[in-house]
Formats: sequence, C-alpha cells, structure tokens
Amino acid sequence: MDSATGHGRVLGTLPSAGRLSWKTLAAATFLVGLGLGLAQVLHGAPRPLVVTIGTCFLACAAIGWVWTGVKKGGVRNPLLRLALAWIGSTALLLGFAYGVDRSGWVWFRLTGYNIVAAEQLLDQTNLSAESFVSQNPVFTIDPKNPQHLILKKSVYEFPRTIVIPAGLSVTIEPGTVLRFHPGRSLISYSAVIARGTEREPILFTAHRPWLKWGVVGVVRGGRSEFEHVRFEAGRHAFVNDIEFRGTLSLVETDVRIAQSQFEQTHGKDAVYIREAHADISESVFRRLRGDGLDFDGGSGTITQNEFIDCSDGAIDLSGDYNIQVTANRFFDGDGGRIAVDKDLEEIRALNTFGYSRKKSVFPFVRAAILE
Repeated sequence: MDSATGHGRVLGTLPSAGRLSWKTLAAATFLVGLGLGLAQVLHGAPRPLVVTIGTCFLACAAIGWVWTGVKKGGVRNPLLRLALAWIGSTALLLGFAYGVDRSGWVWFRLTGYNIVAAEQLLDQTNLSAESFVSQNPVFTIDPKNPQHLILKKSVYEFPRTIVIPAGLSVTIEPGTVLRFHPGRSLISYSAVIARGTEREPILFTAHRPWLKWGVVGVVRGGRSEFEHVRFEAGRHAFVNDIEFRGTLSLVETDVRIAQSQFEQTHGKDAVYIREAHADISESVFRRLRGDGLDFDGGSGTITQNEFIDCSDGAIDLSGDYNIQVTANRFFDGDGGRIAVDKDLEEIRALNTFGYSRKKSVFPFVRAAILE
C-alpha cells in the first residue's frame, strides 16, 4: 500500500468539519432548555417567549442535524453555525411579527408581552367637518346639520386609524359593516350614535380574521349610543397618549349600550368605561380574552346581560363608582368570576352565577374565587 493511498484512508475516517454530531446537539439542547427554564422560573420570562425561542432552536438544530456540511469559505464551526442560525431566525420571526401586525396580537402570542404600537394623531382632532370629510370621503355631512356626520349603510375598509374631530357628532346607519386593518381604530372626540336593528345590526370587525384590529374609542364626546351592534376580533389601542383598554372604550363619555354582542375580542377588555355614566343592558359578552366589562370609576346600570367564558372575569368594577348590577347571568369554568371593590354579596344575590361547559380542572381555584 503506497503512502498516498494510506494517507487518503486516514483522512477518510476524520469527521466533517461542518457536521453537527448528535452528542454535541444533545448537549446544546440540554443547556438551552436549562437556560430557558431558569429564565422563566428565576426572572419571570413569559411562557410564550420561552416556547418561541425554544422552538426556533429546535428547528435550527433539526436543520443542523441533517446538514452534512458547508461550502468552502462558510462558517465551519457547527456550534457557531447553529447559534447564528438560531439568533437570526428568532430575530427575523419576532421582527416580522412586530413590524407587520400593528395590533400586537401575533407579537403577544409569540412573546407574552401585551403591547400595541402607539399612534400620535393630535393634528386631526380639531379639523372642521369639511376638512374631515375631504380626508375621509366615506363620511358625508348631514344637509340638515353641518356639524353632523353620517356613515351610510355599506361595507367599508379602513387601512388607517380614523380620528373624528371634536365638536361634531356621527351617526352610523343600520346594516353598516366596518372592517379595520391590523391595529387600526376609530377614535372619536364627538358623540357616536350607532343604532342598528335586529335585522340589520352594525358590525365592527377585522379586515382579516387572523389579524386583529384596534378599538372604537370615544373621548369626552358627549352621550353616545350603541344598539344592536356587534364587536369581534378587536384588541386595545394607544392613541394620542390615551390607553383604550377595551375594543369599545368610553373615556369620560356617557353611553348607552343595548342588545349588542361582544364576541372573541382579544384586548384587555371588551368594553372599557372610565369616569362616565353607562347603561348597559340585554347584551352578550362571550368568549373574550380579557374582562367582559371594566369600569374605572363612574356610575350607571348593568342589567339583563349575559357573560360567558370571559378569560379574566366578567366584570371589573374599581375606583369611585356607583353602579347597579342586577339580573345578569355570569357563566365560566370557575362558576362566574367578577372583581368588585364593594357590594360583592349584594351583587351575588341579585344576579345568577354558574358554570359553563368549560370547567376548570382545579376545583380549589374555583373555591378561592367564589369565596
């Protein structure tokens, strides 16, 4: 056997410089899993973020396992290559989620951080009716009242946030459908009258069901009304330095909500009311990610409504409030959860509480909540 042949056989037994051995991969997977577990336990890292980072690592590790080598001039250290792929893929995924979905819903699902992109649109709050309509021609001016806007019955898409200036009023006609692009909202500094009918309800929804929209928010706009309306697939928003926590948010704005539906909203609350008088009746709050109804101070009545499977609780009453809660039905997996600062026993006596089909697997949790 010549030396050249022998030399070739010796080299043939050496491992490829670009190959990732299963032992190295197992050790790296163990260390990454340990690090992510400690980050969650010791530093409170959100579970979705830990799962996302771990999933990206496993995907990169699987690719590294089947990858037999790299081209000349590439990164030849297998661990370094794995680390670069892991960091790059995670950054690309999270960057895409944050940049594309302005509602923050995909970002929240991937990271556990419930944030939305802030918008500053103060320059639009003092426009005249004519200037507003020239920028938003889907609205028309009532010929009988130049300070009254009308959104006529039709199907509309809103690719950007609409701000209705102060000093006006707006009526949305029955049967109107408003579809908002991701994270976009309708913010009004004037009273909003949205009165649908049983046959022709008004619908506020997302342009694409899997990408959530923002909110309908009314700020110091005078008494508003929402009757026979339906809200779905909404989130929360932060516009002009105001946090609109609910898919329908009333900030220092009195409101009447009747015979309406709030279903599968994904914000902090379905309805958020701050320092206002509100009368809410005969409405349904179903399968909501946050609270069904959140009062932060104010007065009013909550009567003959139905709350079913609200993730954080049916109602949350806090601050300085004077609210009558009667003849409502509260159902969830824990027997009907509510959070109130006072009058808990009176509320429990005047309303119906029960279990939905989706019961908690932890009976002691139900007992603690109902105490």
